[in-house]
Amino acid sequence: MLQDENIPEPEKEIPWERYEYVNIDVKGCTKRKLMLIKQKTAAKEMFTYFRSQLESFTQHQFSANWQINQLNVLKQCLPENTCLVINDYLENYRCIEKDELQSGYFGKNEVSIHVSVIYHHAVDEYEHLNENELVSELIFCISPDGTHDHFFVAKDQ
Repeated sequence: MLQDENIPEPEKEIPWERYEYVNIDVKGCTKRKLMLIKQKTAAKEMFTYFRSQLESFTQHQFSANWQINQLNVLKQCLPENTCLVINDYLENYRCIEKDELQSGYFGKNEVSIHVSVIYHHAVDEYEHLNENELVSELIFCISPDGTHDHFFVAKDQ
């Protein structure tokens, strides 16, 4: 029987990587961070993990498709003189100077990046487009507040 060289034997250990949440200690606080973890396990264990991820992927994919379809419906039916606003937190970002001194390494400032996408009908006097044409605009808010709660939105908008 011929065996394909690309298919690993079930008991042979193979190297692979997966993203996993890991608790890390940052300035005396425990934070949960998504990290790429390298592993070396039997092929069977890797495939078992992959199958478990596929079970939740179908629900995730269905939800993502549904949300995209709903957004498209909202954009197509957007009444005149109204706008559609989508808000999202990108991430906390650590500010780094290009040519920093060694002491600058230990005292980094962190900021939160908040993004809003606004859809509205074109206003002829400003955009010089057809009034029925939908325009999208991006707003980026950078804030020292890293808590990502409802106060953040009220304060930074």
